[in-house]
Amino acid sequence: MSESDKIQETIAYLRNRISVLEYTLGSIKSQQMLDSARYRLEILQAAEQDPTLQKEIEQMQETILHLNSISNKCQSLERSLNEQKSLFETICAEKERLEIALNEQKSLFETICAEKERLEIALNEQKSLFETICAEKERLEIALNEQKSLFETIRTERDLMANSTSWKITSIFRRITDLTRRAAKKILPRRSVVNYKKHPVITFLCIFQIHKLIKWFFPKWYYARKARFVEQEFSSGVLSGYFEAEGWRKRKDNCNYWPLITIIVPNYNHAPFLKERLDSIYNQTYRNFEVLLMDDVSKDNSVEILKDYAARYSDRTKLLLNDTNSGSPFAQWRKGLEHASGELIWIAESDDYCELNFLEKMIPNFAEPSVMLSFARSIFVKNGEEVWHIEEYLQSDMFASGSFFMTADRCVKEYFSRLNIIPNVSSCIFRKPQTLKLLEDSEWNRMKVCGDWVFYLHLIRGGAIAYTAETTNYYRQHDSNTSISQHSQDRYYQEHQIVREHLAENYVIPEESQQFLKNTMREFWKLNRDDYSDHSFGLIFDDNKLRKCAAGKKPAIGILCYAFSTGGGEKVPIILANALKRNGNTVTFVNCGGEEDNPDVRSMLDRDIPLVNLDWKWENFYSIMEEYGIDCVHSHHASVDFAAAVNLPSHIAHIVTTHGMYETIPENYLVSNLKTLIDSVNIWLYIADKNLDVIKKYVPVRNNFLKTFNAVIPPESVRSRDDVRKELGINSDDFMISVVSRGIPEKGWQEALDAVKKVRMETKRNVRLVFVGNGPEYERMKNISCDFADFVGFSSDIYSYFSAADLALLPSRFKGESFPLVVLEAFAVGTPVIATDIGEFRNMLTTPDGLAGEIIPIHDWQLDIDELKDAILRFINDEAFYQQRKVCVQMAKEYFSINNFVSEHEKFYAQAIQRVKEKQ
Repeated sequence: MSESDKIQETIAYLRNRISVLEYTLGSIKSQQMLDSARYRLEILQAAEQDPTLQKEIEQMQETILHLNSISNKCQSLERSLNEQKSLFETICAEKERLEIALNEQKSLFETICAEKERLEIALNEQKSLFETICAEKERLEIALNEQKSLFETIRTERDLMANSTSWKITSIFRRITDLTRRAAKKILPRRSVVNYKKHPVITFLCIFQIHKLIKWFFPKWYYARKARFVEQEFSSGVLSGYFEAEGWRKRKDNCNYWPLITIIVPNYNHAPFLKERLDSIYNQTYRNFEVLLMDDVSKDNSVEILKDYAARYSDRTKLLLNDTNSGSPFAQWRKGLEHASGELIWIAESDDYCELNFLEKMIPNFAEPSVMLSFARSIFVKNGEEVWHIEEYLQSDMFASGSFFMTADRCVKEYFSRLNIIPNVSSCIFRKPQTLKLLEDSEWNRMKVCGDWVFYLHLIRGGAIAYTAETTNYYRQHDSNTSISQHSQDRYYQEHQIVREHLAENYVIPEESQQFLKNTMREFWKLNRDDYSDHSFGLIFDDNKLRKCAAGKKPAIGILCYAFSTGGGEKVPIILANALKRNGNTVTFVNCGGEEDNPDVRSMLDRDIPLVNLDWKWENFYSIMEEYGIDCVHSHHASVDFAAAVNLPSHIAHIVTTHGMYETIPENYLVSNLKTLIDSVNIWLYIADKNLDVIKKYVPVRNNFLKTFNAVIPPESVRSRDDVRKELGINSDDFMISVVSRGIPEKGWQEALDAVKKVRMETKRNVRLVFVGNGPEYERMKNISCDFADFVGFSSDIYSYFSAADLALLPSRFKGESFPLVVLEAFAVGTPVIATDIGEFRNMLTTPDGLAGEIIPIHDWQLDIDELKDAILRFINDEAFYQQRKVCVQMAKEYFSINNFVSEHEKFYAQAIQRVKEKQ
């Protein structure tokens, strides 16, 4: 026990003693009473002659003796009291002195701790800086040694080449090339394109420069030099703002991410290349994969080879053989995706091959949850020889710095809208799409030249793309699959126009990039066909059609959630994002990181939705919105609403859904932030009339306040009723009631338990109660000895518990209740609901034919147990009533459909964006 605690205990004891002494002293008569008794005694002694008074005199004498004794005790007690008071005052003074000393010590300790923390931070910064400098020094030394070695090699080879006969023979061509360049600058107008048919000699000499001649005479030396590729650091040259190169590299290198990847191998008549292809797959250093071997009715012995490998690796292989030829590689892609179980997909073309570390180097890129696609370096091979490399083929500065990470919006605007930067599907891995409407597009399925380009553009929407130079894919070219043979055909140019249309429908493309692709096709036409005219070219490359496509572009939506935590306000953003994505919208999901993530809630978000983790670092929010090309932000939590409003770029629309949280915010905090929100939020969505009551107190409600509803995505499947009941030990003929909510007192868990206790006393049915959810009430009640109640805790499979139940119960008295999803989740599997009359419960349950359950009144925010009991008994005892309520459940389910929900929100986003445009 500390010194301070001992002093406090002593003071308490003295206070108690003083109270006892004061009470005793107060119960005794004053000194005057004693004197009066003595005086009376003297009178009585003077009257001794009166025998009748003798007895009274004796009694008085006894009384005086007793009073004398008490008086002495009082005087003793009074002295003791004074001593105790003096001691008490001394102790109080000492206590005050010690408290002052203690506060001084605390202040000194806090100062020392703060200084210690500051010094530790400074020390860590110095250590980090020192480590960075050491690493950079080591890297530079390695690079310097490589450069020295390379310089010596080049100098040696230069000397050998300079002395060679072929170098001397080609010297005249080098001289001619130099003279031709100088002549071309004077003869030809600036920025003109040479038509090789009009200037064949100039074209030949300009195009085939000295490095081409070297390629002819020294192919091995040339390709050896081109193949040399020094692995470099991730560069900040293609990153900005939030995306720091070093941070991305650390996330990638330190990731603990081992997803299942499905490798789709579509084959048609590639028997000569199959073994090399399959060996490069099955011998990958990354082992968590499955393989789908597919054949489209090949005419060679491909099927025999595929069956052999399927038998050899039967533990991880499925063999899918077509009965009839599909006529399209994309039909095979679609079939493979339908059978894929992996989170990631690799379409490994049957005639290509790769390095054995291909998956090992590629998969860590997906540890960044916004990466939708990653591709590797490609080398083009033909007849066993390397002919091109991706850097040479694309001639783009995006590969100048090695591996990189870039948002899809930026990549498309600067590179992907100009050319297909992924020349071969075997070089890329992508997240498995939950739904991709493009797969059902008949026009896309007929494409021969640019179909893969369009496919990539749809896959990466709203997310990011990564490139790694640490591994290589080898793309085998044949005379039959080169696009050069297509250059003279109409279809080649028509498909490039289709690419432009898909770009316009899904991205905001700069005019410069639009014209770049168009002008490139114009020059291809002129070089490869004899029938060019502005009219014929304009019939294919129709800019008016392009403008119509751009006008119909759906906005890129940024859905913000407070955290991956339990609660309707956190689940609605996930449901909305999933539904929007499945309906073909561009969606980026931002987890603001308000609290620690719940993995089960995180799993509710479709894996093909790009996810950005903000980690509550709002200083990065502006650049994130810009980098991902967001058109409209939708927030669902008051703290997120406020932070987003302050940090959002002015040209991005902002929508807020209240979810009833504003009713629970302290007044001083609400008033200080509402004005900012009212001025910056373009559209307010509320789901219950009461949501507006608190806002109306402080700010005027304008025409941008719109009422909406919530919805849920019906499950594709649920566990069977018998399986769930068997797990819980509930018989098939028992009446099962499910309570699904957060485990807090206001959600009525105790009231539900008390009501069911009474129900069981008044019915012959065995009534069972199942609680699903976590929180304080779950922790308090889970150990209760109750033979009719089960406490499941948190579960992401609440549909199964509703489906197994005969009745759903929501006896909430939570003041923030608005439009709870659990009601809709019960409707989704056809279960009636008993709910209290708060929020929008009554409107949710009301249908033209009656209630989809029952409504219980609330009395001064308290629930009458007997009213709840009677409502439950009616569902148990009246079968006709129960079946009529189930019919109403189906009507409510149709009204609150996910399709209606998505359509309404798409209109809201369009309105919000239009309001922003009007302001500007």
